[in-house]
Amino acid sequence: MNEAPGNIKSAAILQMVSGVINVFFTSVTLGLGATVCAVPTMGLSGLCGIFGCLMVPLGFVEIIVGAMALQNPKNAGMLRNVAYLEMMSFFFGGLIAAVAGGMVLSMTNDADVKAYLEG
Repeated sequence: MNEAPGNIKSAAILQMVSGVINVFFTSVTLGLGATVCAVPTMGLSGLCGIFGCLMVPLGFVEIIVGAMALQNPKNAGMLRNVAYLEMMSFFFGGLIAAVAGGMVLSMTNDADVKAYLEG
């Protein structure tokens, strides 16, 4: 049986770590941000974190897809799809996820990974 390239495992772990950071860090930040915004705006704080809320579901997707790629490396094609979403998260305040997405894309663009996924 063909051994999975190390880049697939590294990309999956990186994506899972990024997902955990998105879920926990964004939740705490949004909670603090809503509290800080609620005082000066007299409770109209919905506008402060409405786009940042998109990072939490992305974090769960990152964790799920990363775990699937670790369990079955042939599912690593899904890593690329989520990496594109991670890169788009830059517009919603997800700098860490955007960097992780770029790194996952570079890892999955490796010739060994492409050959493993095609064959």
